[in-house]
Amino acid sequence: NPTRAEKWLFTWGIAGGLIGALLSLLALLVFGVTAGTLSALIVSGTLIAVAVWVYPAKSGGGG
Repeated sequence: NPTRAEKWLFTWGIAGGLIGALLSLLALLVFGVTAGTLSALIVSGTLIAVAVWVYPAKSGGGG
């Protein structure tokens, strides 16, 4: 079972990702961000999401 800290990190990792996505969309609407910037946001967001999923698994160590 995941520890309380792992659940907390997982929950806030997802929440942070969603907030980041919303802010990115808002920036697009307000500033008319270019396609290059949008792709960079998507890539960085994906990397963050992967890190959020992988890190608890590695730090947990199956213990």
